[in-house]
Amino acid sequence: MPFPKAPALSILSNSQPGDTVRFSKTPRPDSMIQPEQTPEPETQPEPSFRLVGEAFGTYVILESGDDLIWIDKHAAHERMIYEKLKAERGDADCQLLLEPVSVALEKNEYAAVLEARELCRKAGFEIDDFGAGTVLVRTAPLILEGEGIADAVMEIAGYLMRSKTDLT
Repeated sequence: MPFPKAPALSILSNSQPGDTVRFSKTPRPDSMIQPEQTPEPETQPEPSFRLVGEAFGTYVILESGDDLIWIDKHAAHERMIYEKLKAERGDADCQLLLEPVSVALEKNEYAAVLEARELCRKAGFEIDDFGAGTVLVRTAPLILEGEGIADAVMEIAGYLMRSKTDLT
């Protein structure tokens, strides 16, 4: 079945068939898209600190206005290391296990866990494929220990399977 012929469209309301229409290479200023102007965020003035000195080879003493601030150099260094590790590992506070925990899963759970490894990593679990339906857990959230780690991985596997079935 052929499509019905559409009426001719006119580019300009006063144009006639056969008229020549010219286009300019440079757009009119009023037809150009203008970038959205966003206000500059208000910046807080940087706090000013003055180094007063060091005490007992352990503390750095700073002065800020009427305040005196003592900073434990060793604790500050540990905090810097912690923040660096946290940035590398993700948001969850996790522990590196001395001995990886092996978890045997059903075939479909095993596949779902391996597919969601990045999601597990963000939750604090570093999971590796050990083969034959088994995964190795190398890191786990700090709140878990012992058999709780394997139980948590099995529960995550079950959740992943349920959510996969709900989507299909």
